Amino acid sequence: MSSSYRQIFKATSLIGGASLISGSVHLVQNKVVAVLLGAEGFALLEIYNSIIALISSIVNFGLGNSGVRQIAEAAGQDGPGGKTSISAVVTAYRHIIWITGALGVVLTVGMAPVLSRWFFKSPEYAWSIALLSIPLLLGILCSGQQCVIQGLRRIADLSKIRVWAALGGAMGAIPCYFLWGKNGIVIALTVIAGIMLGVTWLYARRINLEQVRLNAAEHRRILTPMLQLGICFMSSSVIMAASQFVHKLLLTRMLGVDACGLYQAAYALSAFLIGFVLNAMGTDYYPRLVGLVTRPAEMARAINEQLEISLLLAIPALLGMMALAPWLVAVFYSASFTGAADLIRLFLFGILGQVFVWPLGYAVIAHGDGKLFVMLQLIPHSTHVLLLFLGIRYWGVQGAALSLFVNYLLSGGMMVGLLRYYYHIRFAWPVPVLTGAALIGLCGTLLLARSLTPWTQLWVNCGLAGAGGLLCLYVLIRRLNFSPRRLLEKRMKHGR
Repeated sequence: MSSSYRQIFKATSLIGGASLISGSVHLVQNKVVAVLLGAEGFALLEIYNSIIALISSIVNFGLGNSGVRQIAEAAGQDGPGGKTSISAVVTAYRHIIWITGALGVVLTVGMAPVLSRWFFKSPEYAWSIALLSIPLLLGILCSGQQCVIQGLRRIADLSKIRVWAALGGAMGAIPCYFLWGKNGIVIALTVIAGIMLGVTWLYARRINLEQVRLNAAEHRRILTPMLQLGICFMSSSVIMAASQFVHKLLLTRMLGVDACGLYQAAYALSAFLIGFVLNAMGTDYYPRLVGLVTRPAEMARAINEQLEISLLLAIPALLGMMALAPWLVAVFYSASFTGAADLIRLFLFGILGQVFVWPLGYAVIAHGDGKLFVMLQLIPHSTHVLLLFLGIRYWGVQGAALSLFVNYLLSGGMMVGLLRYYYHIRFAWPVPVLTGAALIGLCGTLLLARSLTPWTQLWVNCGLAGAGGLLCLYVLIRRLNFSPRRLLEKRMKHGR
């Protein structure tokens, strides 16, 4: 069993390390935006990103998820026909991506005046929104290349893409903010998307696939099941993107653009360290689950192991961020973002729920149960919109932050019950124990942060976070069956 834990840890470390680097670069960009453009500029950037995400999810037809699944299945075929099957799937997939990209451009340009009035109550930003069609097209083409790399489980390549694209994107985007201020946001997004596409293409072209020509019937044979499953995933993606879209709309309309920027900045920072766990799930864990669909016992074990490793890695980061929230805001943002520290501490409870719920959702995707997956997306996201509205109305921006945790609390219970009913998946004892311990630790550190002086709570909570981190490290070492002594002896033996 320790070998499977090591596989999960290796993939999480590889993707997670790349995510930490790219996330750090992204935080530097956020710092530049916060200093140069303020909360209003930060909110404008996030609104533009939400528009791109929503339209991409509509025109992509869920091909990101269904394509990865079909490519992973083709890659798992034995025999001489396996490689030909992969080449045919990849070729058909790359063709249809161009069509979805063109649809995205048309929809973005056509909806620009309407979107401008929805968000800003005037047509002033219509041209800027129309120009978002360029980074949207580049992003769709990039996701098409990444889907192929992910389906073939080239984890090292994906890690390198994240790092180089983040560094190149930052080097290209930051001068845009300096030179043109808020008017440079669209240009910066275009530069980032272009560099991301270029880096991804360089790695995708290294994949050695046979050159195949497909006629209309072969395209239809490959793309029909991909689109059928993709439509269900598209519904899920649209629900998710529309939910984020409505979040920003509610925050902007009810609290103002500055409050929306504060909310987004706090969430971005609170989710930063946990990104390395969540990104690894989509990159390695999902394709691995696809191969275990016909072996329920092994799938249940893989889910439990993924949950356990994810929680062991996430708990120290959550406790540390709870202690350091005010200082992190001071380092990564500006004086106008002081109120984000309290929001970060509330968001961390929701991030814990995210770490628990995400692995469960991938089990449904791996089974290809599109209708169930859509239901599991529609209910929580609809609930979150309602909770966000109530939170804003009665408790302001802090109520909005706390709504994330309440939503994951409800959706987590629903997911556990449905997975047990449909797939007979039960959870080993370490999962609820670790989740409960993390929740108690976060509650304790939050109470100390609210009741002690800033410097006193810093030392006390850092001590608690350190103790929690050492305990998680001890359990992780036991799970990995890691022995420094054996490693040293092995190195010395090879050295001889």
